[in-house]
Amino acid sequence: VEDYVEAARAVGNPHWRIALRHLLPNIVPPLLVQASLAIAGADPARDIGARYRIEATLEAAAAARAALSDANHFLYLVKANQTFVAGGPGGVDRIRAPTLILYAPTDQVFAADWIRATAERIRSNGVEVETAEIAGILGHLDGVMSLSPHGGRIGAFLARG
Repeated sequence: VEDYVEAARAVGNPHWRIALRHLLPNIVPPLLVQASLAIAGADPARDIGARYRIEATLEAAAAARAALSDANHFLYLVKANQTFVAGGPGGVDRIRAPTLILYAPTDQVFAADWIRATAERIRSNGVEVETAEIAGILGHLDGVMSLSPHGGRIGAFLARG
């Protein structure tokens, strides 16, 4: 069992969610790559054991990442992120500057309900708060990989000074 599946189980994801969110996205790309970038004349259905350059590259990248972290590492990071309070106890209540919060509804590290509750708490102190959902299927990584559609919003927010 892969580390990401164990991590998903550990944070309480049901089996159907693990299959849809973690397994399916991880098996479809290699199958598509093998089907579309196969060596000329090779038949992936006939030679299912063939290794293609892209597959070897992806596997090497995954192995390098796995050498640096394991499921426990991931779980500790998730727990640290989930229990962190900006500015220490009461830190969120000290925020007085206009705030822009972008969040991914599929994020399993920073749950959307928590993010919305944080925005409401800041807003309840009379602070202007803008929120927007980052669309995507990458969960926590959407905060890095799927920000470009929000570039205009971020620029406008920063330009207000």
